Amino acid sequence: MVKKLPKYIVFNKNAGYRSPYHKPVDVSDDVEMLRTYYSGDAYEIMRVVPLVEREEW
Repeated sequence: MVKKLPKYIVFNKNAGYRSPYHKPVDVSDDVEMLRTYYSGDAYEIMRVVPLVEREEW
């Protein structure tokens, strides 16, 4: 059984102050709900793209 990828992931930019990586906080398919709960400069909402759909780097 294949696990479905979420469409959006939220990162807390302040939680990774000891390492260069931000900490994931929440995932969802509803971007409006994520914007309601995680607004402000401390959070970053990013869209998840599967590797088969990504552009060449």
